[in-house]
Amino acid sequence: MATQITAKAFTSRMGLPVRGRVSSKAVSCRLAPFSARKQKLHFVKLGKTAIPFSSHVITRDSHSRRSGTKVSASADGDFADYEAKVAFLFPGQGAQTVGMAKELCEEVPAAADLFNKASEILGYDLLQVCTEGPAEKLNSTAVSQPAIYVSSLAAVEKLRASEGGQEIIDSATVACGLSLGEYTALAFAGAMSFEDGLKVVKARGEAMQAAAD
Repeated sequence: MATQITAKAFTSRMGLPVRGRVSSKAVSCRLAPFSARKQKLHFVKLGKTAIPFSSHVITRDSHSRRSGTKVSASADGDFADYEAKVAFLFPGQGAQTVGMAKELCEEVPAAADLFNKASEILGYDLLQVCTEGPAEKLNSTAVSQPAIYVSSLAAVEKLRASEGGQEIIDSATVACGLSLGEYTALAFAGAMSFEDGLKVVKARGEAMQAAAD
């Protein structure tokens, strides 16, 4: 499932500033499987700059260790014989709705704990905004992105707490996400901690909000 895209189109799609001349040569990007032995982040190389592709998938070890992540490039045929069995796909901005995560946090202490951690990092009560709104605040880019990120991982905690849930999580062979959901997939796969992922999402949402304004 390699994706061909020109360097110019790639930088445009990623919303990246173009510095100097950018080659129009097509570059290839491929989804990567989980691995019990290695952790890889896959990047597309544009000149001397390595940039994560917007549809990249990362690998994780079987115990979701967050250390020892290696950055490396993958050749187009590296995973030609790989077949994903169970995929976790995480949503992007636009999935938010007032009232979300209310019952989830009432039922699952681990989910409520994620929101408590999030409030400390963000500086405001994220769960209150999710459950009570107002919609204008929740729908703002700066708030909706952290809200979806935390709610998605809180939903994973509900699955984990359910009968057979941990086995389902452990059976995942690939993780991916739509736009913002990429960061949720990275945290789910253990490439970065929940806290570090939220800090990145916070900065991302605030930057996109400022650009939109």
